[in-house]
Formats: sequence, C-alpha cells, structure tokens
Amino acid sequence: MFKNYITIALRHLMRNRLYSLINIVGLAVGLAGCILILLYVQDELSYGTNWEKSDRIAVLNSKFSYSEDRIDDFSGAAGPFKKALTEYFPEEIKRATRFYHRYPVLFIDGKVTDQQVMWTDKETADMFDFDVLAGDMARTFTDTRSLALSKTVALKLFGSEDIIGRVLTLEMGDQREDYKIGAVYKDLPHNAILDLPAIALFDQTSAFPGYSSNWWNIQAATYFELHDGVPLSLLNGRFEEFVNTTVPKGFFPDVEKTTGLLTQSAMALEDIRLYGRNGTVQTVILMSAIAALILIIASINFINLSTARASQRAREVALRKSLGASRSNLIIQFLGESILMATTALVIGLVLVELALPIFGNFVSKDLVLDYSNTSAVAAIIGLIIAVGIFGGLYPAYLLSGFRPAETLKSNQSSETHGSRTVRSTLVVIQFAISIALIIASALIYIQRSYALNLDPGFNQQNLLVIQYLFRGDTGENREVLKERVLGLPGVTSAAFSRSTPPSGAGNPATFEVLDQNKKVTLPWQEVENDYFSVYQIPLIEGRLFLPNYATSVSQRLAALPNGVAADANLLLNESAAALLGYSPAKEALGKTLTTQDIGRRPMTFTVVGIVGDTRFSSTRRQSPPQFYTASPTQSNLTLRFTGNSEDITAALETLWQDLYPEVPLYSYFVEDAMKKAFDGDAKASTSLTLFSSLAILIACLGLYGLAAFTAEQRTKEIGLRKVLGAGVLDITRLLVWQFSKPVLLANLIAWPVAIWAMLQWLEEFAYRVDGLILLPLCLGAGVTALLIAWLTVGGNAARVARENPIKSLRHE
Repeated sequence: MFKNYITIALRHLMRNRLYSLINIVGLAVGLAGCILILLYVQDELSYGTNWEKSDRIAVLNSKFSYSEDRIDDFSGAAGPFKKALTEYFPEEIKRATRFYHRYPVLFIDGKVTDQQVMWTDKETADMFDFDVLAGDMARTFTDTRSLALSKTVALKLFGSEDIIGRVLTLEMGDQREDYKIGAVYKDLPHNAILDLPAIALFDQTSAFPGYSSNWWNIQAATYFELHDGVPLSLLNGRFEEFVNTTVPKGFFPDVEKTTGLLTQSAMALEDIRLYGRNGTVQTVILMSAIAALILIIASINFINLSTARASQRAREVALRKSLGASRSNLIIQFLGESILMATTALVIGLVLVELALPIFGNFVSKDLVLDYSNTSAVAAIIGLIIAVGIFGGLYPAYLLSGFRPAETLKSNQSSETHGSRTVRSTLVVIQFAISIALIIASALIYIQRSYALNLDPGFNQQNLLVIQYLFRGDTGENREVLKERVLGLPGVTSAAFSRSTPPSGAGNPATFEVLDQNKKVTLPWQEVENDYFSVYQIPLIEGRLFLPNYATSVSQRLAALPNGVAADANLLLNESAAALLGYSPAKEALGKTLTTQDIGRRPMTFTVVGIVGDTRFSSTRRQSPPQFYTASPTQSNLTLRFTGNSEDITAALETLWQDLYPEVPLYSYFVEDAMKKAFDGDAKASTSLTLFSSLAILIACLGLYGLAAFTAEQRTKEIGLRKVLGAGVLDITRLLVWQFSKPVLLANLIAWPVAIWAMLQWLEEFAYRVDGLILLPLCLGAGVTALLIAWLTVGGNAARVARENPIKSLRHE
C-alpha cells in the first residue's frame, strides 16, 4: 500500500514537472532564506548568555543631560560607583566589579609589543566563569602584579600556553612594572559581550591613582551581580535616590540635584547587545519579520499551486473511488504527496543553507553554523515542514476525496469551485501585499543607508591619519619633536594634537554658567591644538579661531596661578552648543562669558571667540553633540593630513617612529577607514534586509508565474473559442493580465498604510533621517513595480497560449 502511494506521488510529480519544480524550488528558497535569517537572529539573541550567572549580572550606565532634549549616554560609570552600589543596595547586590581598558607597552624577552589589557577588580573571578587552561584565576585576582591571558594572547606573546610564572614588563606612561603570568584561559566566544584578551587587578596606588574617588571619569564599565530572586526593575526604580544620596554634594557644581545632570540606570547583561548604545533590537525585529514574511510567501505559493493542481485531479479521484479506494486512502495519498514535496523542498533548502552560510556569515562578520544536534531547532524545522505540507494537502485531501464518482465522470470536467478560486485570490492578495510592503521597506532602507553614508560629517575625513596613545614610553616627553618630524614627511601638509579623534566621543562633560543668561548647562569639553580645525577642515562659522601663538592649555594656566584665582581662556563653540546656550543666530554668542570649575574646584572663565561647524563622529542614530573647544598643545592624539598614496605615508611614518621611539609600538589608523567601520554594522544590516526582501519578492513572482500558467491552461478551451470568434492575441493577453491585476491593485490598498506606519516607526531611531514624505512616491513606485512584475509574469504565459492554434485549444482534454 505504502509503495503504491509513493509510486503514484512520484508519477504525479513527474507528469507535472513545471508546477512541481516551481512548488519545490519556491519553498526550498524560502526555507533557506528563513533559516539563514533565523541563524543571524539566534546569534544576536545569544549575546551575554554564555556566562553561568548571566541572568543575574547587569551593567551600570550613565547619562549626562545637557538640556531637556540633548542627552548623551555612556555604557560606563565613574570609579566610585562600584563601592557605592554594594553599600547602598546590600540586600539586592551581591558584588560588583569594573573593567577599564588600556594599551600598555609590553617588554618580553627583549621584544617590544603592545596589547590591550583590561584592569578589573577581584570580584570578577566570582562573577564570571572562565574556562581556565592553566594556573589559578582566583589567585591571580589577589595580586596586583599578576596577569591572566587568553589562549590567543598567550600564544601571540610567548608562543605557548605553558607560561605560568613567566614575567613580562608593562609600561604605562612613565611607569614600568613587572607582571607575572598567573593564569591562561580559553578564548571567550564572540557573543560574550566582554572583550577580555588580558586581565590584571586594579592597582590604585600607582597605575590608577585617585580613580576610585573621581566621579567624572566614566570610562570604565561597572557590572554587578544581583542576589537570587531580586528583579533588576527594583533597582532601576531607586537609582535617582541612589545618585542624589551617593554623589558628594557640590561635586557637580550648581545643580540642585545630581540627577538634574547625571542619571544612572542598569541593564541586564543579556540585553546589552539588543538595547545598549547602538543596540541591534530594531535590526533583529526587522530581520525576524522578513523571515516570517518569506516563509508566509513561500507557503502561500506552495498551498496555492497545490490546491490549484488538485482541482485537475477530480476524474482521477472518481476512478479510484469507483475501483474501491476509500476516502481515508485518498486523504493519506494527497497529504502524503504534499508532505513529500515539502520534505524534498526542505532537503534542497538545507543544501542551499550550507552553500550560502559561509558567504553570509563572512558578510555579517559572524561564525554562523547550523547545528543539527540542536534537537529543538531540528524539531521546529521538521514541524514547520509537516505543517506546510498538511496545509497544502488539506484541500485535495478532504474536498476531492468526498466527490461522488458518477457525477464527476458524467461532467467530464475539473472540480474547480467558486470557493476555491476565492481562497486562492485572497492568498494572492496577501502575498502581493507583503511583497509591495517589502519593496517599500527595502527602498527606504536603501535610501536611508545612502543618506547616512553620504551625510556631511562636518569635516573632511579623507587623507587623515591619526597617531594614538602618545603617553606611552617617552612619547609624551617629546611630542613636539614628533610633530615637527611628521610635518617634514613627504606628502604631509598639516598636523595637530587633540584629546579625541573620530570616531570616538566628544570629550568629557563640564558644567558651565552662562553669565549673561544666569543659566547653567553641561557640554562636552574637547581640548585641541590651534591647527586642529585646519587639519580636519572644520569650517569657521562666526568670529575667529585660536591665534597661532595661543598654545597654553587651561591646565597650564591654572597651575601658574595661585589657588582661588580664576584662569581666563578663549573658547570656541560649535553651532549646536551655541543653540543650546540660547544664542540664535550663533554669532550672538561671540564675546559672551562662561564660568566653570575644574575637578579641583579651581575657577575658570572662558570668553567665546568663535563658532565652528558641527561634527559627527558616530552613527546617524545619534545627534552631533554640542561641543566646546579650548586650546591645548599637550594631548595624546596627533592627526596629520596628507596628499598622495596612503601606503607611502604609512611606510614613511613607521620608519620615522622606529627612529624616535624604538621601544614603543606605533598605533595609527586612517580616519576614513575608522568612520566606515563605525557605520559598517548599519550598512551590512541594511544590505541584508534589502537582499532578503528581494528574495521574498522573487519567491512571490515565482508563485505568480505558476498560477498564471495554471490559469492559462485551465482556460485553454475558452481561449480557443474566443480566437475562433475573432479575438486577437492582444485581446486575450489583456484579458488574462487584467485578471491578475485586480488582486495586485487591492494588495496596494492593504500594503501602503501598513508599510508607511512601520517605516515611520523605523525612521524614528535615526537622529539624521530622510523626510518621511518620501514614503508617498515610494508607495506609488512599489505599486507600479508590483503591477509591472505581475504583467511581465502573466503576460508571457498569456501571449504564448493566445498564439496557439485554436484547433489544439478546442481539442484540449
């Protein structure tokens, strides 16, 4: 019996090769696309889950409020908050730790290199479970002169994992200390959230003096572990009280409550990837939605073509029932055929996934693997295929198996009913509504991506090279010599020092009082050299820049004055800062006076001498920050502008550096490359969304082609009669094309409002975005595109049938 079912199913598939191919390939491609997307989504949702206590670990975040509508958030907290957390929340927080990264110079057996090292607290060993390959992690975290290395770093530095007890020298600034290797641990997975190539214990007496009492330094990440059963929401509701109580009064001057300037919040470790700064939750939602839509479209294709072809098997059913087949036999037959086709599509789809996975994984920078040992995932895929197969076979299984043989054989025609045609038309409308919405979404995503990539960042990012970490070794002692020698390199036209460089942040915040307005604001503070604006080609909007001989930093001015005496300095604002201070037009800020205090409560008075353009160093999801600039010649980053070939500049710089600092590794990068990398995530996500949206549209067209071929075949006799009565090829083609145009037009009415609403919500996450009105022409364009696709898909079939000899058409069946 079973063998008979298989034989009939295979004969049916081979007899209808075109429809079988369309059905199977469409579903296979849809399943492959859906699985690829779900692997991507699964990876995004897995971040932070590798730690045993991940469900109880959270990170403390900070926000500085420059004004009601200008807030800058940081994924870090000041050093003193670690101790303050455990003291203020003893019943809720079990322990806390901090991570602070630096790039010290390393001396190993006469070799010189550098390596990122994360300084941390001893609680790290209890909060995070490391897979220790050698040594003792807990003992390492009791000694400020011990170092734990990941396997990769251990092999890089020593060429072996058997290095416990080996000694290397770390140099930060003008300090050198010997560190003993205390542990080697397995490399952390890419989704661990934490990047820990090397770990050392905080040394607050030498390497980080004063760090635990500095409420301004928010560069370290602070994590804490909750007691069992304590919800994170309980703490988030008490952080305002915590900050106002904990931060010393007057540390942030002239604010009634600390939370008027600084607010804190906590985020679960497992949520950082999705909801943290530059979180990916919107991309995950969009990708998941597209996966679901691809699967829906592929399933609609499968069900539509399966039910359409089933209507041509009425006489087969009648004959089989006449020969003694029971209804249950027919139900098993039709459901089996449908599940067989779906299973075949699954096998082909898995082959496509395996072929595409390395390419897709490399594109999105993920090590994606389809794990067949994951029983829940495999069961879900198999269950999905069975469900699609059952739905595709329900119509022929239950409707056709109930036909009366005598009536069907007497009628000598197929069993197509008005109800089945209505259901199929409805599914086509749904399918094209999804396709049109995806066309709109894909077009807007592409336009927004192009807008973001081409948006003027406010400076010329081409031909800029940055030399970083000019505080290591003796680089800080003779920076002016370095600059002078760099300016002598062939092709270098200018150079300038600065505290921050693209694509990093805008500087540390400071609170100012605007004397003529009697108001206080907080602005990021950027210290730069006089030539900074000419190097970056940031335009001067109003006033003037710093004078060429104005090179004394604010800190140097303060140091030269007695305590309590205010230091005067010139100040530059960008346009956003001038607007934040209430000056419109911006030139009204010229000559105005701002006062503040440094961390040591020393008074400082600034006079605004110029307004410069806004600069955007980060993603278009964030606004260009308000910014003020003071002159300082002693910063740790040197940016040079050059002409000519980048490889020549790099080679010349390396030679010069080796001559000046043979014991300090050179750390440099090109600004244009760094900016592209900063936007790389958004660009790849939007490209992936566009690619999979196009795949969904392709699957829809494939299904429409199958339905058009079926309709043309079904109406063969009608077409022959029309031709005999004088209808031309164009008339018949127009008739069939119009039949499929109506559901597409109806699909537009459904898709447009849904797509407009969804994409307007998506645009809200971008500080810099295209005008939402662009969706109107996109909707019209998507509608026309869908109609043209339908016409091209259906028209070819219709014209082919219409050109056939009417005699063949009348002899059909």
